[in-house]
Amino acid sequence: ASMQVNLNYLLSIDPDTLLWAWRRNAGEHPKGRPAGGWEAPHMELRGHFLGHYLSACAMTWASTNHSVLDGRMRYVVSAMAEVAARLGGGYLSAFPESLLDRFERIEPVWAPYYTLHKVLQGLLDQYTIAGSSLALQLAIGLAAYVGGRLERVLSTSGLTHHWATLNMEYGGMNDVLWQLAAITGRPEHRRWASLFDKPCFLSPQATHEDRLSKMHANTHVPIAIGALHRHEVTGEPVFRLLAENFLDLLNTTRTFATGGSSHHENWGSPNKLGHLLGPPPFGTVHQESCVTH
Repeated sequence: ASMQVNLNYLLSIDPDTLLWAWRRNAGEHPKGRPAGGWEAPHMELRGHFLGHYLSACAMTWASTNHSVLDGRMRYVVSAMAEVAARLGGGYLSAFPESLLDRFERIEPVWAPYYTLHKVLQGLLDQYTIAGSSLALQLAIGLAAYVGGRLERVLSTSGLTHHWATLNMEYGGMNDVLWQLAAITGRPEHRRWASLFDKPCFLSPQATHEDRLSKMHANTHVPIAIGALHRHEVTGEPVFRLLAENFLDLLNTTRTFATGGSSHHENWGSPNKLGHLLGPPPFGTVHQESCVTH
């Protein structure tokens, strides 16, 4: 029953609505109507839902072999290829490159790499689950674009500045690039993935040092998952240890009985959760699904 609900929901979405901001960003004339909410044309986070959509479609198609859904996936990936061709250089996004410029200058901006992570993950799911070689080509191109930006930041501003940019939310960029490295075996993909392995978060896990208080859960859980993927790709035991120590710390000091751990997207002091429970609105702002899943 739940699988049918997922299928019905995905089939109810107009792909051209999801693609509207992407086509406009590439200078195309968009089809249909633009999306609203966080996907509205003026929102800096626009484009991330299309990544989720690609992942959900691939998983649902694998379970149902639904022909219409298969056609929708192919249509969207093909449209994204047209956007990439217009934008050039491997760049593929619904927002302009200026948002990444602001990220690199450590200026206020709403999480452009968070969105690109969702896009890359959707493309990889389209390849690994649905068999789309075009989606893999797009992912490799976008990774090369990101890698080029990383190398420029390192050459012009240095490694310390690069690590400082990661104090903003950037999704699971290390995670998805380690997944890509596992597929391609290319050393540059390993290098670029490692540049998103945030050391000021991962290093304390080696000695069981608790620095989680006031940290943004949505930002840091994906980094730990990425550390596990690094271990799987490289065989480095330390990165499995870092992820395991983090999970042990989180589960024993900040996790609700229902499995979530965050409050207002952040982690509080260890072993102090009771005061967070209560009637709305105070008792309804923990374990946001963005991070819990």
